[in-house]
Amino acid sequence: MNKTILEHIIYLFRSQELTAPQIAEELRVSRKMVTKILREERICQCYRLRVEYLGQGYQGDISPLKGWYREIQIKGDRTLNELNDFIQHVLGWDNTHLYSFTVHDKLYSYLGQDDSSIVGVVEDVFENHCSTKIPLHLLGLRENNQFIYNTDFGDDHIFLLTVTGIGPTTNKNCLPMVIGTMGKDLIQYEPQDSD
Repeated sequence: MNKTILEHIIYLFRSQELTAPQIAEELRVSRKMVTKILREERICQCYRLRVEYLGQGYQGDISPLKGWYREIQIKGDRTLNELNDFIQHVLGWDNTHLYSFTVHDKLYSYLGQDDSSIVGVVEDVFENHCSTKIPLHLLGLRENNQFIYNTDFGDDHIFLLTVTGIGPTTNKNCLPMVIGTMGKDLIQYEPQDSD
């Protein structure tokens, strides 16, 4: 394939935000070829996300905790499951709870192992949820998009995730990592009185 066609496809996708059919029409090339190139392009993207704490039981009417955030990066082929695992690691929390992400008004939930007795009960509450096994590159995220992460349905720790950047990557330069922090670590569980 001609390198200039490839570069032009990627340019139209990134800067003009055209869809595969629009790019194919503009360049008078096969739609199938454009779709294949864009699929690879999205998989190879590195997502930079700002994680901000909204509090417990957030109802949509408060701002993130002032003076606290974690800035992370993760590759586009990683799933929401892997994003949860990484956020839990960054927070230093135990990773034993159910969780969900709400992306573009669509709910993606981890409701436990398939043989878990809780799944039937929780699925009634989370009707029409989608699996968290979906890779980030399939979510249609763009820079400045925001989505919600809810972990520990008992305590409802709610976080706002903002896409602060999306860029090309190699496997070496986009390992999941923390790229910025502000504020002290959050406490997962309140200390219990010993009375």
